[in-house]
Parts: sequence; C-alpha cells; structure tokens
Amino acid sequence: MQQERMSERRILLGYSADVFGPLAAWWMARWLGISVFWGLALGTGIALVSTVINTARRGKMDAVGGLVLLEMTASMGMLFWLHSPRMLLIRPSFYSGIAAVYLMASAFKAKPLTLEGSKPFATKGDPVRTAAWERAWKDLPQFRMAHRMMTFGFGVALMVDAVLRVMVVYRYPVDRAAWLSNLPHMAAIGIIVIVSALFGRWAGGLVDEVQREMNAEKAAQ
Repeated sequence: MQQERMSERRILLGYSADVFGPLAAWWMARWLGISVFWGLALGTGIALVSTVINTARRGKMDAVGGLVLLEMTASMGMLFWLHSPRMLLIRPSFYSGIAAVYLMASAFKAKPLTLEGSKPFATKGDPVRTAAWERAWKDLPQFRMAHRMMTFGFGVALMVDAVLRVMVVYRYPVDRAAWLSNLPHMAAIGIIVIVSALFGRWAGGLVDEVQREMNAEKAAQ
C-alpha cells in the first residue's frame, strides 16, 4: 500500500515538474530580462532534464519515455535551427493531439485505455480487489460503457486543448502566449482529474458490490 502511494506521489511530482517547471523558468527569465528565445530554451531544457531524471528513477526506458526524450531533444534542435519561439510554444499540441487520437480510438477497442490505466490506483495491487475489478468489467455493461465514454471524453478534452493552444500562440504576442497557451492544458487536466475522481467513487461502489458477491460465493462453497 505504502509503495503504491509513493508511486502515485512520484507520478504527480514528475508531472508537476514537467508542466510548471518550464513555466516558472519562463517567468524567472523574463524577470531577469532574458530574451524570449532564451527564456523558452531554458524552460524546454528544464522539462528535458526533468524527463531524464524521472526516467532514471523508474530504472528503465519504456517506449513512451523514449518518445518524449526524442521529441524534446528534437524540439531543442528545432528551436536553435529555426529560431522560432512560436514553433516551440505549439510543441505540446503535438503531444495532446496524438494522445487525443489514441484515447478516442482506444474507446472502441476491447479494453479502453482508462481501464488498464486506472486499475493499479483502484485496486492498490490487492489480488482480490483486482479480481473484482476485472469481473465488474466482464459482467457490468454500465461499467464498460462508463469507461468507454470517459476514455473518449478525455480524448476530446485533449484535442480541444491542442487546438486552443495553437490558436492562442498565433493570435497573441509571443511574450503573452508563452504563459497564456498553458491555460487550456491546465483546464483540460483539471477536468480530467475531477472526472476521474468522481468516476473513481462511482466505479468503486460497483466494484465493492461485485467483491461482496464474490465473497458470498466463496463462503457458500
């Protein structure tokens, strides 16, 4: 249990560093009078270092981690090669857009992404709870439909985030767009967190009921 909580904290801290680290670096750079170009370069560099550290803590390099490192390295190269701050500012839209398409497609697969993604947090590694979670997916149509709708909805939220970021970056001056373009992403993540929490309570009740039924069946044997 304690190990699962530590894992959740690390995920939250790592994500916070990736999102807010570059933003804090940007504000610090502007406060010190550093140019827009170097402020963005510093922010991207911090995000790159954070990703490397988080990967080292996990002790392995998975496909997603490798893709993130490759993309961030390419972004740094693009920044110095094209010298285009706006191109760097819309970089997260590619992340969000790809994730959005993947999530929406996953909603129609045998098992949507939110099912496997939420199971470790919902079951805490308990084999009995895991069995009840899997049985809920197998036996309860409302459980399956809710997961599919949530997965598709998360994809829509990320797609809106990607589109709004591009619109903000090309509508406002770079100096303002550097921080304003993060607002859609923060809003999308906020919606996802709130919906996930509400869904967790509702789904947890269903799994509790399934677990009670399993315990009753076991006691009757």
